[in-house]
Amino acid sequence: MRDGSLELAIGLFDSFYYHPNIHTVLRHSPPPAVYQPGDKLPLQSPEFSYPSDFDISAKFGFANIRKGVFAGFGERKADVPLLDKNGIQIDEEPPRNFGKYRRVAVWEKDYEI
Repeated sequence: MRDGSLELAIGLFDSFYYHPNIHTVLRHSPPPAVYQPGDKLPLQSPEFSYPSDFDISAKFGFANIRKGVFAGFGERKADVPLLDKNGIQIDEEPPRNFGKYRRVAVWEKDYEI
C-alpha cells in the first residue's frame, strides 16, 4: 500500500494450505501489487473474506479501508476492526481467531497454486 511517501507491505491476500503429509500449514503469497488511495481491494475470495471497512495498524499510523477501497493512511476509526498487516484482528482479547477472515485449504496431491 502506498500513499505519497508512506508504504506498508501487507500479507492480507496470502493463501494458506494444510499439507497432510508433513502436518504443516504452508503460506502462498500472490505476486506483489501496489495499492494507492482510491484502489478497490480484492477483499473476497475462496481463501479469505474481509469486511468492507477496517483499519490496518502500521508503525506510522493506520491504513484505512472503507467500502472495500484503500482510502489512504490516516486516523484510526474505533468502530471498525483493527487488523495487523497479515490480516489478524488485533483489537480483540486473546486468543485471536486466525480463521475469522481466512480459510485454510487442504493441499491436494498434484494441486498447483
